[in-house]
Amino acid sequence: LDLNANAGYLTLRTGDTTRLFVGSTGGVSVGAVTDPGLYNFIVAGTVSVNGVITKSIGGSMTGVTATYFDFPTHDDAGNGQMFEVKAFFDHYYNFDYGTHLYRFITSRDTSQCNLTIFNCTSANGGSWSAYKTSSTNLRVCKIAGTYGGGGAYWIQVTGKQP
Repeated sequence: LDLNANAGYLTLRTGDTTRLFVGSTGGVSVGAVTDPGLYNFIVAGTVSVNGVITKSIGGSMTGVTATYFDFPTHDDAGNGQMFEVKAFFDHYYNFDYGTHLYRFITSRDTSQCNLTIFNCTSANGGSWSAYKTSSTNLRVCKIAGTYGGGGAYWIQVTGKQP
């Protein structure tokens, strides 16, 4: 426990890892190491509310980036489950340099059915894909575009866990 009244923050650590941070503005971050600043509450990684799990990641990439992100799920070989998938990347303020996907997936093992609400692809930014690779994994893929400019991306997967 690190209480620094002069700097106005409180940090709870286990070993050298920050687990909880209360900043001078009153914002709280869980599992993050930075002051939440203008945000009231920040959680690094996964949030569970009444068994509904939301896993979020984000960062920077370029339009020519080709990569994938795996999201472990509970084993659905014996019964089906559903997911909400959001994946976004953009370099510029319009849709000509990015790619954006908003999809619902119902699955059992690797069989799946997709309901795509929004799928904006571009030659510059590429495209996103989301699918089950096994009964315990959902993969979100960024397919490369042709433009090398960088920008922000974020991915969010929500589903019910047993």
